[in-house]
Amino acid sequence: MRLRRRALLASLGSALVSAGCLGAPGAPQNGDGGGTTPTGTSTATPSEPTTTPTQSPGRFADEPCPSFTETDRTVCWHTRADSDIVLEPSTEEFRPVENGGTVETITFTLRNDSDETFELNPYAWAVKRKDDGEWRHVAPDGYVEPLIPVLPGETFEWVLSRQPHPTPEGDRRLYPTVEVDAGRHAFAVDGLLGDPDGTGQERVECVALFDVALTADK
Repeated sequence: MRLRRRALLASLGSALVSAGCLGAPGAPQNGDGGGTTPTGTSTATPSEPTTTPTQSPGRFADEPCPSFTETDRTVCWHTRADSDIVLEPSTEEFRPVENGGTVETITFTLRNDSDETFELNPYAWAVKRKDDGEWRHVAPDGYVEPLIPVLPGETFEWVLSRQPHPTPEGDRRLYPTVEVDAGRHAFAVDGLLGDPDGTGQERVECVALFDVALTADK
């Protein structure tokens, strides 16, 4: 299904609100829907554009690719094949120290390796947790609704942590804070791929699975 420009904002979230206001997340699929803050072992600078990575087996090799919203297609990092839009996690297992004094992170990098613009609301990310075989929403409860383009060859990063990150957010990076518990999680974003002034755009959902293993504070 292709969405025309006039349906763009409605497809990316709830009714548009002024910047700084909260918008209710869309109706959940396969559980709840929402977003969280990305995490990683370090606060990396935006990665240089690369060619589309090749498929590699990992801890999620036997995990089906989940989908949390109605889109034309869903691309999971672990089943990505030759997709030109991907969401890459910095690690498959996030091991933050529980009740520790340091800010540990996991980074999710959206890569646009296509030759078209990818428009998205960077605040409409979602963190899900798999519980008894069902994906349930963790965060966020709401979000502001700006729309930004990720041009061909560009990236956007979400650096998620369990504690607030001290670094100010940038044009191409956000620092969401989500108190994730131990277990299997998914970080998801979606947007519109194609010419904003053309006849239609393809809505693409990008998902990255990650496990959380809390370690004791020493």
